[in-house]
Amino acid sequence: MNQIFRPGGDGYYEGFDYYEPDRNDDAHILSDPVLCANGEDGDEWIIRGLALDELGRYEEAIESYDTATRTNPFDTAPWRNRGISLCKLGRYDDAIDSFNEALSMNPADTEAQYCHAVACYNSNLDSEALESFRKVVAINPDFSEAWSSIGVLLFKQGLYEQAVESFDAAIQTDPTFAETWNNRGLALGRMGRYDDAFASIDKAHAIDPECAGHDHELVLKKKWLMEIWCG
Repeated sequence: MNQIFRPGGDGYYEGFDYYEPDRNDDAHILSDPVLCANGEDGDEWIIRGLALDELGRYEEAIESYDTATRTNPFDTAPWRNRGISLCKLGRYDDAIDSFNEALSMNPADTEAQYCHAVACYNSNLDSEALESFRKVVAINPDFSEAWSSIGVLLFKQGLYEQAVESFDAAIQTDPTFAETWNNRGLALGRMGRYDDAFASIDKAHAIDPECAGHDHELVLKKKWLMEIWCG
């Protein structure tokens, strides 16, 4: 069973759209000593934070976002971007606080809500993560990653039928995620629906041959053991 779906492959938050003001001069912003000392334009501090984040200089990026929040305390973007940089440092509790600030100003910010959910999951706050993922799909029913993540959490609770329903919702929105098909197959296997499980895992393998791994074999072994136990 895969963990919470993270867009962008191995990077936790690479799939999200950071808020970027209408400007393409990151290098200039990053090296501008006057701005760094006296800048009062919140957008420019956000751009600087983005440039630093791209360089992997997350602590400095957070400092830039902090300045942006002081410059414009009612802008949700620096709080959201700040939380993403904190997550990349593994500082999930601080990230949750930052996403909560963004959500307090805009509860309909689906990216902040999704990031909040992932941060909760990584802090072992499964109940809070599930609640947050459900808020995401309430705002945007087509957010397939959130549906897939809900399925993973329901699977962990042993609620396999509900997990399959969530994976089905994710697939209906976007059928190209191999991980979702694979996780759906594992849940179906736990329900004893082996033929459906094999078909789902096969679909995952067709999309991404490296995704399913040995899961087809695991389901097959489970089926074989059940046949022995149940006669």
